[in-house]
Amino acid sequence: LDEIAAVGDSDNDLAMLKAAGIGVAMQNGTDEVKAIADYITTRDNNHDGVAEAADKFFWEAAED
Repeated sequence: LDEIAAVGDSDNDLAMLKAAGIGVAMQNGTDEVKAIADYITTRDNNHDGVAEAADKFFWEAAED
C-alpha cells in the first residue's frame, strides 16, 4: 500500500486515500478529503486534475 497512489474527491474515497501511500484530492473535493490528502490538485476532476496528479507523481518520478 505504501507504493500506491489514490485519487479522490468525495467522502466515499476517504478510506482509500488514507490507506494509500500518496493520497491525492481533486481541487473540487470535499473539505474532509482535502484535509487528509497529501496533495491537492489545482484542477478539478473534469479539467485534468487526474492528469496533473499523474504528471507530478508518476512522470516526474520516472524521470528522476
